[in-house]
Amino acid sequence: MRYEIELKAHAADPEAVRNALEGLVLAGRVEFIREFDKSDRYFLLPGAEPGQGRNFRLRSDGPGAILTWKRRSRRGGLEVNLERECRVDDPEPLLELFLSLGARPYFTKRKIGREYAVDGLCLEFCEVPPLGHFIELECLVDAPGEASPAAGGAEGPGESASLQAGAALGDEGLVEGIRGYNSDTVLLLDW
Repeated sequence: MRYEIELKAHAADPEAVRNALEGLVLAGRVEFIREFDKSDRYFLLPGAEPGQGRNFRLRSDGPGAILTWKRRSRRGGLEVNLERECRVDDPEPLLELFLSLGARPYFTKRKIGREYAVDGLCLEFCEVPPLGHFIELECLVDAPGEASPAAGGAEGPGESASLQAGAALGDEGLVEGIRGYNSDTVLLLDW
């Protein structure tokens, strides 16, 4: 099974973050991957209430959709999620099936931004209306105790992701543009 480790920070000064990221791209320290516009629809499973972690997401990001289910946990200030995903060519029949089985719409979210790669991590700089701008760092590991490939060590997932995040965000201009990790915002953004 794959576990997702995420670190999210609110970008208090989006322009400073944008400029710092572009400088890192020009310096060859960060690779620009793509621009994106993701539309998420979240659904609760039958009998579930918000905050119980019994939900799923359909994400439109290019052709088709991505169906995601996560078992969420927190370790050392980071999200460490068991994540299961599959791409769906035509999500509407699947959605009709889920709704007929009792799933119900929960909320929607839109993320507009740019994706980068740095030291084996996925880094996104995005706007989530109306919440603001965010930096998100993510890596996938096979087991909760596995260090990510870029860390090269035997740290736990929170430690290795924190080390990589610190290295990736070590640019002074980038750090100045970030307000800091806020777990309440993470809860609003994801599940």
